[in-house]
Amino acid sequence: MILNDHIAGITPSLNLEKLTGATFIGADISALDYLGSPKVIEKTFGTKDTQTSYRLAGRPVNNKHEIASTLFHSSNSENLTEHDQQLITEIRNTGFINWSPFDSTDGATGQLLKKLWNKLDMDKWPYNSAS
Repeated sequence: MILNDHIAGITPSLNLEKLTGATFIGADISALDYLGSPKVIEKTFGTKDTQTSYRLAGRPVNNKHEIASTLFHSSNSENLTEHDQQLITEIRNTGFINWSPFDSTDGATGQLLKKLWNKLDMDKWPYNSAS
């Protein structure tokens, strides 16, 4: 029985799954109310056009996230102001720090995904056969 996006009283989520390296590029995951703790979410990847639930805490939907993510991913991160560092910390605390501030069609998204996979040690076989 389905009631208000809930199945028999269970909120749809992936909190029981291991999400390391999961990508939600341009995906509609609006049915998921929970992706896990910030430590779990920081090992996932999404884009500006990934559709998330309005109930998902910390979801990247505003300009603040876009600015902080752009600053975090910039190559000039050692020259950040205190305000910039505070923005990055706020986004890092939500877990969405590795999500791209760009949409799924932007070429920069692929580079950011590659950077995350490298950080997670998923840039070689069996995760990536191109290496």
